[in-house]
Amino acid sequence: MNARSIETVLFSALLLLSACAAGTNGAKDAKEAPAALLPNAHRVSETLVTGGQPSKAQLERLKEEGFTTVISLRTDAEPGAKEGIENAKALGFKVVHIPVAGAKGVTEENARKVAEALAAADGKVVLHCASGNRAGAMVALKAYYVDGKSVEEALRLGRAAGLTHLEEAVRQHLLEAEKARQSSKGAAAGAAETPEDAPAPDATDAAEE
Repeated sequence: MNARSIETVLFSALLLLSACAAGTNGAKDAKEAPAALLPNAHRVSETLVTGGQPSKAQLERLKEEGFTTVISLRTDAEPGAKEGIENAKALGFKVVHIPVAGAKGVTEENARKVAEALAAADGKVVLHCASGNRAGAMVALKAYYVDGKSVEEALRLGRAAGLTHLEEAVRQHLLEAEKARQSSKGAAAGAAETPEDAPAPDATDAAEE
């Protein structure tokens, strides 16, 4: 192989490596892109991103990325909450408003409402509050109540979705729920052991008495 042939082979190899690197970075950027479109964003799944409230410009980008539903956990009393909902509606998003008022809003009812909204969504979903903390809390509660995860696994999923300073409130809530669940199971097991299940007295022993 002459020098020119060697140069051609090396040049082709460099082009191939560059293309592979570009493809890898492109795939990575595409996967991470939605996470840069709202504050404190966390990709929970291919169809769910959690975080803080997106701006109007960020909502426009999210729309371009294929997101169709916005679930807001902010209360009406929070500054900018109503404006955020109006912006999302104006851009054609389906908006679901489930107010979660801090630790008081850490409830099974709210978690199930979030689960229902996620199940009914047609397309990608943005689940947000002001910072992403309450969004992470709802992910944790949904994981426990709806998806059947353990307390620790639910908390892990919540942290991965943005749960921060509400973690202790969520933990206590889940531990109490788990205690009640186990107590209920024990009571049900005890009720199943009826007197009819007990062995009948031996006829010989009864006669001797």
